[in-house]
Amino acid sequence: MGMAQYDPRKHRRQSTRLRGYDYTQDGEYFVTICARGRECLFGDVSQETMNLSGVGCIVAECWKRIPQHFEDVRCDVFQVMPNHVHGIITLPGRPRTPVGTRHAVSLQKTAHVSAFGRPVRRSLATIVGSFKSAVTNRAHIAGLVQGPVWQSRFHDRIIRDDIERFFIELYIELNPLLWELDPENSTRRPFSADEIRRLLESQHGLAAPVIEWFINEKIGERWASDAGDPT
Repeated sequence: MGMAQYDPRKHRRQSTRLRGYDYTQDGEYFVTICARGRECLFGDVSQETMNLSGVGCIVAECWKRIPQHFEDVRCDVFQVMPNHVHGIITLPGRPRTPVGTRHAVSLQKTAHVSAFGRPVRRSLATIVGSFKSAVTNRAHIAGLVQGPVWQSRFHDRIIRDDIERFFIELYIELNPLLWELDPENSTRRPFSADEIRRLLESQHGLAAPVIEWFINEKIGERWASDAGDPT
């Protein structure tokens, strides 16, 4: 059998990161990082409360320590979930470059080196890559896991203003309550947009503007029955 021919439509993976955007510049970024194979390595949700496993505790501790290793970088609201972590990473100030799209997915294998193999100082990818490496190393030393802990990619969203930040913070804080809707939850059933509205209003008492933001924005669309793989 001859060698398979390269087909760019099949073999090339297009990066959806914002082309031309400098991820080392000042700004706020909403980051989602998933465990390998979306395994629930970090704990479980019981009665709408996240219970951290040993690896989950390491994840939380390493996230809090990020500012100790990157000067002026701030890690604000974050939430460890059974198989992923959400958080906001702030590089001081506000974005200086106009933002044309708000969603991006990192496709780099290590996610923290330049084309020449050198770390890009204070870039978002460098920060996330270092965090992932620290968690993996500590989990291995503790004998809590073998092999990779994380998926190679991560999802990031450039936060444009304070209103968007408010909704993202709320989404992060509500994550344990909304685990039954989360597409990362392998036991969830598909929900329609109308079912999501009723659930958020009746069980969680969210106001209509908040619910509509969840439904209409890309984050909310992930909950719908036809939602795709976010990473």
